[in-house]
Amino acid sequence: MANLLPKRLFSRALLILAAPMLLLQLLVSALLVERHWAGATRQLAAGVAQEMKLLTGVVQGAQSEAEARKALEQASSLLGYEVAFEPGRRVTPEPIPFYDVSRRALAEAFEDAVGPVEIGQNAEDAFILRVTARGGALAARPPARRLFASRAWQLLVWTGGAGLVLLTISAIFLRNQIRPIRELARAADAFGKGQPAELRPAGALEVRQASAAFLQMRARIEKQLAQRTMMLSAVSHDLRTPLTRMNLALALLPPGPEIRDLEADVAEMNRMIGAYLDFARGEGGEALEQADPSALAREAVEKLTRAGARARLKEMREASPAAPLWMRRGAVARALQNLADNAAAYGRHVEISVEDGRAAVEIHVDDDGPGVPAEKREEVFRPFVRLDAARSALSGGARGGVGLGLAIARDAARAHGGEVELGESPLGGLRATLRLPRLRAELHGD
Repeated sequence: MANLLPKRLFSRALLILAAPMLLLQLLVSALLVERHWAGATRQLAAGVAQEMKLLTGVVQGAQSEAEARKALEQASSLLGYEVAFEPGRRVTPEPIPFYDVSRRALAEAFEDAVGPVEIGQNAEDAFILRVTARGGALAARPPARRLFASRAWQLLVWTGGAGLVLLTISAIFLRNQIRPIRELARAADAFGKGQPAELRPAGALEVRQASAAFLQMRARIEKQLAQRTMMLSAVSHDLRTPLTRMNLALALLPPGPEIRDLEADVAEMNRMIGAYLDFARGEGGEALEQADPSALAREAVEKLTRAGARARLKEMREASPAAPLWMRRGAVARALQNLADNAAAYGRHVEISVEDGRAAVEIHVDDDGPGVPAEKREEVFRPFVRLDAARSALSGGARGGVGLGLAIARDAARAHGGEVELGESPLGGLRATLRLPRLRAELHGD
């Protein structure tokens, strides 16, 4: 049953509302047909059956067929419908379907009064009824209004129409009650993807409380992120100041092997501090803008080419050019550059391709290097992890890195609601895929 039920809250609530109403309509209709319609038909048919019983007696008591026909002609003018005697005609009642309540009630009324009846219809409002009489059949053609409760269906129409109107009004009010829940879901989804989304508490008290709690939680998280960024900026200033003094001091000393080693250590410390700050900051303060994923891929290829690497932008023949996406361009560009630098550091050839999908855009970075074992691919995303096999410092963005390149790339992708995944490359090495979902344009007024 769970697979058959609708998935959306509005559809489920509407089903809960409509099912009892539909069940009530069916129950009322069944009672109306069984009690009123069938009962009225029995009463009307009983009157016609008594008339047919009387006419049967007249036919049976007539001295001849001519006398019987004359008596029936007089009865026809009095009853208002045609009555005739058909000598030698056999009455053959046909089976009546179970759903034909009116005909079944008519047959039961005649069965009680004059015996089996054959029911036929020669026009839209006239029926032919035949009963056995004097070796033949007595045929009567009373109009339908003399046999059936013809207006009973109007009550079904009125009750069904009223139920439909009430259900429509209820659906409108129900949609208005569910709209704040959808807005809350959109705001939560947008916040998880780093999108700015307005949310105004509305609806029922419980929904207002949930919206207010979400707004408070979002404000606290944003405040904590801002405080972390400010603290890291201060730490960066405090750490870079003594490193700068050390650089100046080393520059004043006479050249030598020891001095070169110290200078390399200071440069390494500077690089580690910069990488750590990039990872911890996560570009949280950068504004969203529309950017072309293909342009970012082209820029990454150009940077690799200027650095002396063999890189090219692979055109996807079966895919159309990627449409611009809402993103934090700097964070995405840096994440893509980290993936490209890794590929160039461990492969001789690098290919970058952009695949546009309906829900997301995927940027593939392929190389022909040694790759990473499948069981190690998730481990390299952890900060400061440096594998000793194959790609000894894959997560650092270049050989001898500090182990933050892939962590920064995944952090930037997840801040947009996307992901970075590793797999087998068509070139024989590693494929790094940066997936960016399409954001909701209506949240940005586009």
